[in-house]
Amino acid sequence: MGSMNLAPYLVWIAISTLGVARSQSGADSLTLAQALERGRNHPSVEALRLEARAREALSSQAGAFPNPRVSLEAENFAGTGPLSGTQALETTARLEQTVELGGKRSWRREQAKAEARLVEGELASRSREITRAIRGLFGDLLWRQEQSTLAARKVRVLEDAARLAGQRLEAGRGTIAESLKMRVELGRARLEASRAEGEAAAARTRLSSFLGAPDPDFPGAKGDFKKRETLPAWETVSEGVLAHPDLGRWKDEKEVRQAARKLADAENMPDLDFNAGFRRQGEAGRAEHAWVGGVSVPLPLWSRNPGGRAGASYRMAGVEKEEEAARRERLAHARALWDGLRMLASELERLETELIPDAEKSNDAARNAYAAGRFSSLELLDGQRLLFELNKQYIEALAAWHRDYSELDALAGSAHMFEAKEMK
Repeated sequence: MGSMNLAPYLVWIAISTLGVARSQSGADSLTLAQALERGRNHPSVEALRLEARAREALSSQAGAFPNPRVSLEAENFAGTGPLSGTQALETTARLEQTVELGGKRSWRREQAKAEARLVEGELASRSREITRAIRGLFGDLLWRQEQSTLAARKVRVLEDAARLAGQRLEAGRGTIAESLKMRVELGRARLEASRAEGEAAAARTRLSSFLGAPDPDFPGAKGDFKKRETLPAWETVSEGVLAHPDLGRWKDEKEVRQAARKLADAENMPDLDFNAGFRRQGEAGRAEHAWVGGVSVPLPLWSRNPGGRAGASYRMAGVEKEEEAARRERLAHARALWDGLRMLASELERLETELIPDAEKSNDAARNAYAAGRFSSLELLDGQRLLFELNKQYIEALAAWHRDYSELDALAGSAHMFEAKEMK
C-alpha cells in the first residue's frame, strides 16, 4: 500500500527534475559567457575608452614647443611737424620665440603620459567592475530561479498531500477540517510560488536592462548554481590581492605626482624669449634698413614658485599614504570574505550530506505513514515544512557563497563562478 501511494510522488519528482533540467539547459537561456560578451561595450567603459584616446592625444601635444610669435611695430607717424603723416615712419618686424629651460617641456610630456596610463588603468578597473556587476546580476537570477523551482516543488508536494487528504476523507479515515487545512496550505504555497516566479522575472529584467535591453530577450539564466569552487588558501588570496591591477594604478598615480613635482621645480627656472627682426627707418626715397635682435628673461623677484613646489611634494607624499591605506583595506576586506566563506562551506557541507538527505527520508516516511493512516496531517505538514525550510536555507547559503566568492574574485582574481564546464 505504501509503495503504491509513493509511486505518483516519485513520478512527479522525476518529471519536475526533468523539466528543471530542460529549462536550465535550453538553447535560448543566457550563459554567463554570453552575458559578459554582451556587457563588453557598456557605456561607462566606452566613455573611458574615449577618455583614454583623448589623453593619448594630449600627451603627444604636451611635448610640443611653444609657438613662435610675429609682431609688427610702427613709430614716428601721424605726429606734428617733421613727424606728420608717414614721412618719418619707422617700422620693425620681429619674430619671437620662447625657449623653455629647466626641462619644462620634458616633464610636462612625462606628466601627460603618466595621466594617460592612469586612465588606461581606470579603464581596466571599470571593465572589471562591469564584469563583477554582471556576475552579481547573473548569480541573483540563478538564485531566484532556484527559489522559484523550490516553490513550485512545494506546490506539487502539497497537491499530493491534498489529494491524499481527499482520499482519506472519502474512505472515512479523515475529517473535513483536515482536508480544508491541506487546501489552505496548498493555497499559501501557490502564493509563494507566484511571488517567487515574479521575483525571478524581476531579476531577469534587471540583468537584461544592465545589458542594454529593457525587455528581456532570453527566458532565463543557464548555469550550475550548486557548483562551488575550492576556496584557495589565505596565502594565495593575499598574494592575489597585493598583485591586483587595481593596486598597480597607484604606481601610475605616483608617476603623475612625481612629474608634477619635477615640473613645479622646473617652473622656478625662468624661460628665455628671443626675438629677431628687420627695421625700416627714414624718409621715403632715403630709407635705411637694418636687422634687429634681442633677448629677455623674467626676474624671479616676487615669486620663485615655493607654494607650487611644496604642494607637489605634499601630494607626492599623500599618494604613498593612499596606496598603503588601499592595500590595508583590501586585505582586511578579503580576509573577512575568506573567513565567511569557510563558515559557509561548512554549513553547505552539512546541509548537502546530512540535513537535507535526512529530511528527504523523513518526509518520504511521513507521507507513506499518512497515506496508510498512521500519521496525522500535522505530522505530515511538519515534515514537509522542515524539508523546505532546509532547502531554502541551502539555496540562500549558496547565494551568499556565490556573492562573497565573486567579491573575493574581484579582490584577488581567483576562479569564475556559474560558468558551465564546457564554457571554460
